[in-house]
Amino acid sequence: MRQVRGSRQVVEQIRRLIEEGTLSAGQRLPAERELAGQFGVSRATLREAVQSLASLGLLEVRQGIGTVVSPHATTLDDPAYWLPWLSAHRDDVVALLEVREALEAKAVALAAEAVAGGTASPGLLERVEANLAGMEGAVEAFDVVSLERWDLEFHSLLAEFSGNKYLLRLSRSVNHVFADRRAVMAIPGRAAQSVAEHRLILDAIRGGDASGAAQTMVSHIASTKSTVLGNQASAARA
Repeated sequence: MRQVRGSRQVVEQIRRLIEEGTLSAGQRLPAERELAGQFGVSRATLREAVQSLASLGLLEVRQGIGTVVSPHATTLDDPAYWLPWLSAHRDDVVALLEVREALEAKAVALAAEAVAGGTASPGLLERVEANLAGMEGAVEAFDVVSLERWDLEFHSLLAEFSGNKYLLRLSRSVNHVFADRRAVMAIPGRAAQSVAEHRLILDAIRGGDASGAAQTMVSHIASTKSTVLGNQASAARA
């Protein structure tokens, strides 16, 4: 394990160890003090990361045993796992989307203003373009793990584009609250629709249209909520 600086980095490294098979389902993690030392973070930071991973279904904190890798951790790349999960957690997913709408509509408006004013960080437009190309490849493969990562990166890049460090920090803090993104990407057709909507958002930013960018983001979030609610209705009919 390499030393990291914050809970988000701990989350990403543990997720990678699980996905690579270095940490296997049911495996017990080292004690809190030892694990914090291995990562080079405080115990409070480690607890925050463990809570995030537990909310994602990757870890379980068991009384009298400690923290273990969830038995479901190795099946979390299977879309069939996520559709029932999404139905069970619909209200939480929708609530989180509403929070994201408020943050991300402002982020893209600021991003468009930065482009219009010539203050946007160099290379960001190219990074977003590369992100969209990567997400398109994941759509073809219907790889929900990669789709989740590309979607997380896209929205994080937009927050970075805003130039507001506090908005970026808030945006990143909601990225690991819940497993909503992978669940949503598991819905057939949703990922392709998201890519198309992401392109519209980028076009508005590139054109320096702050109000248009904000409205396009609001429409994107509304579309995602509609997909989630539609999936719930389909599950109820089944």
